[in-house]
Amino acid sequence: MRIAGSLAIVEFPNGFERRFELVSTTGQWRWSSDRDVFGNFLSADYGTPSQWVLSDSHGRVHRIFLRSDPAGFYGQIVDRIELAAFGGGTATYLFSYEAANVYRPAQDDDPLTSAQVAVPLLTSLSYPDGTTTAFTYSLPRDQGTIDAGRMIRHRLVSGGSIEYTYQNVTFPHLEGALYAADGVGLATRRTFGLESAQEGPPGGPAPLGTWTFTTQLDIPRVVGNLDQPRELTTTITYPDGHYREHKFSVYVSGEASNGLNPPSYFEPADYGLPATKIGKIATNPFHTSEIVYRSNGEKLRTRYLHHEKSSCTGCWDVNARVSRIRTKLHDDGGRTETRELSSFDGLGHYRNVVEFDNPASAPMRTRFTNFSATVPGPSQPWILGISSKTTTTQGSETRTQESCFDPSTGLLLRQRIRTGGSRAANDLLHVFSHTNAGDLQLTRHYGGDVQALDTDPNLDLCALPLPAQEQFATYQTYQQGGLSERGWLASDGSVFLRTYSATIDPATGLTITTAGGDDFTWTHNYDVLGRKLSSTPPAGHGGRQVFSYSAAVISGPVPSPARNEVTTFEADGSVLNGTRTTFDYLGRVSKVARYTLNGWVEGVLNYDAMGRSFRQTTATGAETIELDFDPLGRPGRRRPPEGAYHDRVFSYAGRKNSETVKIGKQWNPSTQSVVEIDRTTTATHDRNGRLIEKLITDSDGDWLRETYVVNLDGEIVSSTATDGVHTATWMQPDRTDGRGFTSEDPEGDPIVGYDALGNLTIRDFGQGSIYHVFDRAGRLIEQREGSASGLLWTRNVYATSNGSGDYRKGKLVESLRINRGVPHLPEGTVWVTELYAYEGQGGSRSKVTTSLAAGASGAMPLFSFEATVDRNGAGQPVQNRFPDCLSAANNAFSQCVPLATRTLDFDYALGSLIGVTEHWGAASAEWIDQVSYDLDGNVIGRVLANGWVETNTPHASGGGRLARMTLSHPTFSRFYDSGLAQYDGLGKLVQLGQQRRVSEHAYALEVSPPPADAGTPGTISFEPHRDALGQRLWREYRVPRRFQAYGSAWEMVQEIYVYAPGNRLLWTRRFNDYDAVYFGYSKDQWHLTDAEGLPVRKRHGLSLYGGSPTFSGAVLSEVQMTQGGSEAVDQMFVGGKRIGTADNHALQPKRRFFHYDIHGRLFATSDESGNIEANLAPAQ
Repeated sequence: MRIAGSLAIVEFPNGFERRFELVSTTGQWRWSSDRDVFGNFLSADYGTPSQWVLSDSHGRVHRIFLRSDPAGFYGQIVDRIELAAFGGGTATYLFSYEAANVYRPAQDDDPLTSAQVAVPLLTSLSYPDGTTTAFTYSLPRDQGTIDAGRMIRHRLVSGGSIEYTYQNVTFPHLEGALYAADGVGLATRRTFGLESAQEGPPGGPAPLGTWTFTTQLDIPRVVGNLDQPRELTTTITYPDGHYREHKFSVYVSGEASNGLNPPSYFEPADYGLPATKIGKIATNPFHTSEIVYRSNGEKLRTRYLHHEKSSCTGCWDVNARVSRIRTKLHDDGGRTETRELSSFDGLGHYRNVVEFDNPASAPMRTRFTNFSATVPGPSQPWILGISSKTTTTQGSETRTQESCFDPSTGLLLRQRIRTGGSRAANDLLHVFSHTNAGDLQLTRHYGGDVQALDTDPNLDLCALPLPAQEQFATYQTYQQGGLSERGWLASDGSVFLRTYSATIDPATGLTITTAGGDDFTWTHNYDVLGRKLSSTPPAGHGGRQVFSYSAAVISGPVPSPARNEVTTFEADGSVLNGTRTTFDYLGRVSKVARYTLNGWVEGVLNYDAMGRSFRQTTATGAETIELDFDPLGRPGRRRPPEGAYHDRVFSYAGRKNSETVKIGKQWNPSTQSVVEIDRTTTATHDRNGRLIEKLITDSDGDWLRETYVVNLDGEIVSSTATDGVHTATWMQPDRTDGRGFTSEDPEGDPIVGYDALGNLTIRDFGQGSIYHVFDRAGRLIEQREGSASGLLWTRNVYATSNGSGDYRKGKLVESLRINRGVPHLPEGTVWVTELYAYEGQGGSRSKVTTSLAAGASGAMPLFSFEATVDRNGAGQPVQNRFPDCLSAANNAFSQCVPLATRTLDFDYALGSLIGVTEHWGAASAEWIDQVSYDLDGNVIGRVLANGWVETNTPHASGGGRLARMTLSHPTFSRFYDSGLAQYDGLGKLVQLGQQRRVSEHAYALEVSPPPADAGTPGTISFEPHRDALGQRLWREYRVPRRFQAYGSAWEMVQEIYVYAPGNRLLWTRRFNDYDAVYFGYSKDQWHLTDAEGLPVRKRHGLSLYGGSPTFSGAVLSEVQMTQGGSEAVDQMFVGGKRIGTADNHALQPKRRFFHYDIHGRLFATSDESGNIEANLAPAQ
């Protein structure tokens, strides 16, 4: 602290100042302002009587109103506080008091003071929304009561309460005296729901939880001599019976303690430190600080500390500080984990930290931080804690990070992340600049493998020359202390891409509007407490959310807990969905509800005495229960909804965590059923939390052990697995450098380079390298072969402005993918272009147009198709549209025939899908007419348009699993019953009716035999060819000939692949050559997706060929079609699942529907008339 005239300034190590001004009329000091090194402040104006006016550096003004103390003890007390609220309003907090006569503590025996004193006790605080929290105090009638005037109950705004009792706490405080009662401490802390022990009838309700605090001094061995108490133990017993002991040193004498211990072991300077020297031996520098016990008295953890002190003769303040920490894991054979600190800099920091354990689970880890040793001058801000370099070493690995700080503010200005131990040209460098208020304004990124940095080891990072131009730069702007804009800068410093913008309420700093890079703007409103009331999108868009808050009712005939509701509306005002959260009387979430077709359905959370959520109950009553928590809060047992048989049992031994669960493994032939056995998985972690071993055992005696070697970044370098018969080892080179970038991909191909943001710039696939080009916002714009000017493979275009109703700004609007070197295609090259539109709700993607062209320059147009999607305000698709073709420009692609557009319409009610209608042009057929749900939202029934009725019975295990499914038709005798489903403790389906779904070798290690000879049927006989992007272009292999009349016993199969942008498979062609000379056929498949990339249709085309094929080496390049026929088969999808096919063969068109069992597996098909086809599984 320093005095500057009438100001007293208290300085903190981060440059923060708290100022007090001298009041000339009273000679007293009063708080004046708080200020940081950037000039941000909060100050007080006392010029108005009975009012304090607070103002800050953003122009906000708040007021504190005072009134006379009714007890007369103080001159004035706080009457109310008025804070600036959203939109210019005021949030008022009201304070209520009760004047009471309170007995002074028993220790006060001064005859000149009265036995009682009149004081104002705060009895309630009312919030701006009308809720109130209240306080009750002990007002005993007898002098000397320890809790006189102390708060004994705190009534929460949620309706519950916390109650306290007190006890004497004794401390030694005079040399030559044994000990004396010197204070009052907490004895119990109890929680209650709506009813309180102090409000209820005599005896009161039982508390929800009770925490008990006891203290005990160790008594001298010889009572009456000068041996003083040395140790105070505070024991906290928790509601679950577990407890902890906290040790404190309380020795006050410097004399020898009857010769039983050297006097140097006990020092007055140790007084109050959270550790004890009792039991210390000369070879053990650690002192017991905390012991964790199970409720049965078994030790679980012991924490030891060692305090280092500065040398100062005759000083009481010797700056005692923790220099060693050791934890003993009693449940892991007494393993110890130690952290040692050394090289104290005198300014509050240890430069060196060493971590190790015994027995060792990992190599010793050392971290060195080069804190600045410069002491600020008297007139300089007191900025401590800045450093120039941090190095972490473990084994042979080292990670180093350099830093440059502004010594006058403590702000980070530069950060260099080294690739290795010393400076390298491809390190990463980040440079930061700030506003005058200390907010981050600009971040510039340099280095990586595409820009060389200065490597001079003698230059300070703050003075290091920078490259002429950064690779990337981001910016941030602020209003009223709140973030108002964020984005990327162009090389000339102008805005390249804005990713976020907001307007800020000047009174509170809350956001009035927010928008992403596409300028889709939401408008927000808040109440006086700053809680959101609504979020509204632009006109014509759904998704508006309204928030409501109901306070707890704690008095009257019908009390009720607090709850919050959120309702989402469509653009036309209809309700899309709703959620409701209910809190218990202690303010914890107790119910979570959804507004559905069945009304409000809710799940319930129950809490144990410790306040842990141990039971979760769904709306249908399915319960998941956590049981048997240990002192560290870890559950010992988890009981699923189906009951105790499938309990998951957890055990812990230091860094080892085990889980035992029932799994379906054995098959009982006599009962035709699956038998479940116990499986235990034990995971062992090192002291840094990295997985180093996993052991799986079961009650059959099978086992599998996996061990891992992990590097400093937590990546697996190698792993070994053994089951006692086989052993397999997988080696993975140490792929991570000091920047966190990998040097090889999982297949061992080298990764050549990264830019300053960590974007992959050059990669070698073994068949040439591919160069990735990114824009100033880090978005991929091109992929080229070899260099930035090499052969083009992909190109992306991003919009710089919005269209009419199209929120495309900043988003991908055009993407090109060139498929080069594809055999049996025109000129061997296909150009695939996709155009994107964003006219959907919330600016979502609404349309994708895909076009194909051929030739070296893409000059030969082939065909195009389009996929669109409309969404409601909740983001759910309400209509998908996708024609087979918009245009067909080349008869070589005869399988692309413009057909009527296919449309899927989705109907919802309160967020639940209730119907899907399919349209082919003017025709329509509803796949699903009606869907019904249980209270948990599981589908329990469906009525299909073709007359089939599906009934689902949920399984007791919950999680959407079903116990049985039946399928029937009102006019057909056909019937399907899946039979009962059995799930094991992992939730895996192990039996369906009489169908077995388990493996007897659940985790025996399977070692594959050597690859078969390349000429063996069914194996690849030519290596699959990949392009520079690593995608498979084509492959050839041999299979048994289908028609033995033609040629040899084998026929050649060739597959070719064409990809859309984003490396998504678009088209495959398979050519079977029957005799390599005369006859064959090809099969094409188109993978069509919706606007979100989900599959919606697969189109198959089949053509038979006769004639003479043409080869170029081993590559089949052309077949002249002379005879045969063709057909096309469409596969339709909803939500990514195939629901039907349409066979468009000219002679026998046919449509087919697909039905799935309770595990999502196809079990039956039916035709469009509702007839079940022959593959129907029999009733079970």
